[in-house]
Amino acid sequence: MHRTIFAFEEAAYNLKKLYCPTCNQSVFLKKGALKAPHFSHYKKEACESFSEGETMEHLNGKLQLYTILKNNKLNVELEAYLPNLKQRPDILLNTEHQKIAIEFQCSQLPIQKMLERTSNYLKHGYQPYWILGDRFFTNTQMTQLKRSFIRFNPKFGLYLLRYKTKNNHLEIIHSFNKKMNRICNTEKTILSNRNLAQILQNDFSFTEKVSKKRVENFSLYNTHLNLQKHMAYSNPRIRNFASLLYSESESLMSMPIEVYYPLDNQWIILTEPVEWKYRLLIWIEKHESHQIITEKGLFSYIEELRKQEKLSLSEMPLLQNDHFYQVFVNYMKILVKMNILREIRTRKWVILSPAKRFNNENEKILALNL
Repeated sequence: MHRTIFAFEEAAYNLKKLYCPTCNQSVFLKKGALKAPHFSHYKKEACESFSEGETMEHLNGKLQLYTILKNNKLNVELEAYLPNLKQRPDILLNTEHQKIAIEFQCSQLPIQKMLERTSNYLKHGYQPYWILGDRFFTNTQMTQLKRSFIRFNPKFGLYLLRYKTKNNHLEIIHSFNKKMNRICNTEKTILSNRNLAQILQNDFSFTEKVSKKRVENFSLYNTHLNLQKHMAYSNPRIRNFASLLYSESESLMSMPIEVYYPLDNQWIILTEPVEWKYRLLIWIEKHESHQIITEKGLFSYIEELRKQEKLSLSEMPLLQNDHFYQVFVNYMKILVKMNILREIRTRKWVILSPAKRFNNENEKILALNL
């Protein structure tokens, strides 16, 4: 009679005949100084469902997470193989309402692999949760891979999940600001283990104090100077924007200041903020005065820009389109404050007047410093 055994169990050292539960091929136990004990196929091409070894952080972390969920009397399985997906999540959590695949990711992996695995889970009705290990936080760089693990909840906004095996606790990393491709001024909220099960079921009703986002000093004038410097040195990141200004017979001096205003989470739009804000502004200005712009019209324009490859969004498979669209809606709110638009109904606007252009640098600097 066969039974499931894990490489970390003492009994695994004494068994002579071991078989892979997926392909039924013979395997053998391996252990070393750097890798945790694991089973290995005699022929590596024999099976694709197992990785041939894992770090101690990964082994300890998934066992700790499994134990936490098990102690909460939840229906969990460790390394359950899903034959219809040909995938093996670290932990499978079955609740009354959904099936949750938990991946404790401690090492880098190709982003395409992450996207494929996530898409496969979602397509088959599994809700994937990627919990990150310490290696992802050795620096503040906001890589495309790190972006792809981000989720959303109203209590925290955009967030990442981090599990620290040494401290045996879960952290929610949130309140992202981004500068020069790095995560700046993020906040983290440390949670007790009993909240893990709630989070995985999208229940954020726990009472732990959420750390507050630090407010940065922002200056329209400094933003203008930085943009001026990048254009002087022909920074390739804003080359398209410079060409766009030229095509509209405008310059950095004449350009409206409305394109400088920052927005929460605007970094999830890969296109430079000044470029897409300027495109959106001139699209609005090409409407007749008092013409109505609807949410549908706005989003249709955004999608048209994407088709023309004039606008790029981050690949973030755990976010809905609404989270991206909200950034553009927030820009419309800026234009309402600047009296370019008036909101006549929720997400329906009427055009009042075009944005102000400037005749000289002194005039613009005065407006930037008001």
